[in-house]
Amino acid sequence: MQIAWSLTKRTTWTLRVVALGLGVVAVHPADAQMRPWEETGYLNINFAYEASSRTFQDELTRTVYDESATFTGTHNVGGGGVFDVGGGVRVWRSLAIGVAITSISTADGLLVDGEVPHPLFFDRKRHGSFARTDLEHKELGIHVHAMWVIPLSETLQVSLFGGPSFFNVDQDGIADVEFAEVGPPLFAEVSLTEVSTVALSGSGVGVNAGVDFAYMVTEQLGGGLFV
Repeated sequence: MQIAWSLTKRTTWTLRVVALGLGVVAVHPADAQMRPWEETGYLNINFAYEASSRTFQDELTRTVYDESATFTGTHNVGGGGVFDVGGGVRVWRSLAIGVAITSISTADGLLVDGEVPHPLFFDRKRHGSFARTDLEHKELGIHVHAMWVIPLSETLQVSLFGGPSFFNVDQDGIADVEFAEVGPPLFAEVSLTEVSTVALSGSGVGVNAGVDFAYMVTEQLGGGLFV
């Protein structure tokens, strides 16, 4: 699992479960069952799937027929694959300094609900809706960390890590909404016909901390699980 803090229009906590890890390490031959960590560095490549989804809203207001029309967009950001790659070097005894980069790109379903004023009567708004499924949500995280490595045997080691994280989020937001009048001459209904979007970008700072279990199948190749 990987717990990360990401910043969009609203603050969001994201929980990611990592099911598979691949590690490549620069190692020295093992000379004892329990030994100090002597590797010069490490490289980790992981893939995860974020199963959870989350929602948020944005709003657009414009003047129509001398009244305010309000359009509320509900975004449903689904899960997706998370790619993670990182590495570091040993700087003192069992202490290493490293950095990891995570990237995720998921589909964003948008449902826009609009309240549009009446062309003939004041304060008699009509409701319309429009859906889009072609939007995208992207996150990029850079995680700087210090890591303390504890070799438990020739093949198994545990690492504790923590440090600051820096996030960038790209997300589409509502730019404009087109509508058409329905049912003249009374115009009792309105139809939303098109929703255009604008690319938004934001950044935030968080923290990363966890524990990594690694089992080495050979001197340079292994798998593991990190939380």
